[in-house]
Amino acid sequence: MEPLVQQHPRTFCRDLSATDNNELIGFLACRVRNLPAYFGGFPVGFISDVYVRETHRRHGVGRQLIDAALTWFGEQGIDRVELQVIESNVAAIEAYRRLGWQGELYQMVWQRSPEENKPSTTEGNP
Repeated sequence: MEPLVQQHPRTFCRDLSATDNNELIGFLACRVRNLPAYFGGFPVGFISDVYVRETHRRHGVGRQLIDAALTWFGEQGIDRVELQVIESNVAAIEAYRRLGWQGELYQMVWQRSPEENKPSTTEGNP
């Protein structure tokens, strides 16, 4: 049976779910946000979460979820949609590329080590 994508409406965001025989097999969360002024300040779509159960991957479920989100963004007058994907998730990156997505930004992260987060104690101070 073909998975069914269901929309759960809100004003500025959408939650989509894919089910097969009433079993949740995937979901997508998306919203409209405004770019900072230095990037034009106009509204863009943002897909924040995409998940398809491993047993249902490579069967078009992700494509159906993305297509439903892009349709909703189009209905909102949104012409640009962004998403982020973890660099090591090569399968997802390749899937997005097959759907017409392209890389644009490279996000870098710095994180303090747990040792650096511990409060320092010096003699005389508790």
